[in-house]
Amino acid sequence: MLPAFGKRRSGRRPVTQLPTAGLLISKRRAALLDLQLADRLSYDNERNMLFANFEGMSVRSIADVESVRRVFDALCRRIGRKVAVVVNYDGFRLDDSVGDAYFEMISDLEARYYSTAVRYTTSAFMRMKLGSELSARQSAAHVFESRDEALAFATNHEQVVP
Repeated sequence: MLPAFGKRRSGRRPVTQLPTAGLLISKRRAALLDLQLADRLSYDNERNMLFANFEGMSVRSIADVESVRRVFDALCRRIGRKVAVVVNYDGFRLDDSVGDAYFEMISDLEARYYSTAVRYTTSAFMRMKLGSELSARQSAAHVFESRDEALAFATNHEQVVP
């Protein structure tokens, strides 16, 4: 069972503290990174919503991008139907060198697994960056300032993401 959204188990380091070595990441380290990321996800079966808490997370390498892909892919396959996704991007950091790969990965996941996707962050800069990059890839560019706004939109606009 997944932990409640926004809660971290004590004693575990967040993903942001795990240094990676790009494509040379070991299978053991990749598995650890996946476990840390899985702790940031919560699925609400009743509402068919997948919550991702990327608060304070950093994506610095292709290995980080692939970890996000693997974890979301595994969970969405297990769910077995398209889900509404709500992602918290407060304090999220994305290295410019992997930005294109990250946004392409998001577009791929949306096309395969999401009925709708919304994001939120208090950072005006991050809202602008997410909106611009997602729009450029014809992905859902619904980016809000608060969790409440994002949830309201997701609840009222459940639709198939193109």
